[in-house]
Amino acid sequence: MQPSTFKRILLYGEVSALVCLISAFSASGQNLLIDPSFELNTATSAGGWNIVNSAVRSTGAWDPAPATGGHSVRLPATITQTPICFQGPLNLNLTNITAGMQFELTAFGMITNAITSGFAGIQIAFFDSTGTGIGPAFFSNKIDSTTPAGSISSPSSLPTSGTWIPLDTGVVTAPTGTAFMDVYGISVNVVGGSTWVDNFNLVAVPEPSTMALGIMGLLIGIPLLARRRKA
Repeated sequence: MQPSTFKRILLYGEVSALVCLISAFSASGQNLLIDPSFELNTATSAGGWNIVNSAVRSTGAWDPAPATGGHSVRLPATITQTPICFQGPLNLNLTNITAGMQFELTAFGMITNAITSGFAGIQIAFFDSTGTGIGPAFFSNKIDSTTPAGSISSPSSLPTSGTWIPLDTGVVTAPTGTAFMDVYGISVNVVGGSTWVDNFNLVAVPEPSTMALGIMGLLIGIPLLARRRKA
């Protein structure tokens, strides 16, 4: 093989690796959820949020940083059913999930009165093709009796002050048999104040092998590209 041909192959490999690396980073930064901050009120049939069991989308304008917009979801306390908001397979981004794929879910939460028992947070759950849950649900850090409360206005019960608490499931891995996934904001047996959740963000985490391939290509190809420019 001629040296020039070999260099050309290496250069093409460098470009391919760079494209692979850029694609991996791009995919990892994309929020897979529809209407993640509840501003659009996207219909459930179009992949938007299911807000059920007395949970309610707020209509107030108070939504301080780091949350954005003027809407969030309130998960009330002390009711017989578990209040949740969730997205599932009607959001096509949450389908065609296979074993080994990794994800991370983050959001912000707040309580408006102190919680005396129970907890709230965000959650990822995986399901097989029949809709049967697979493995444990992956829960974030919890909002509970140790969480400082904000305050509410009357009579609308909208928050007027308080601090958003970052919620994070960490990186979770889809188990064997996974076909789709759900994500939740959920309040579990909470007694005390309501929990507010906002600004959900679900991202896919690139596989280490993909990242390694791209980085290796860059390490090999960049010096070659630099030499070509000097020639």
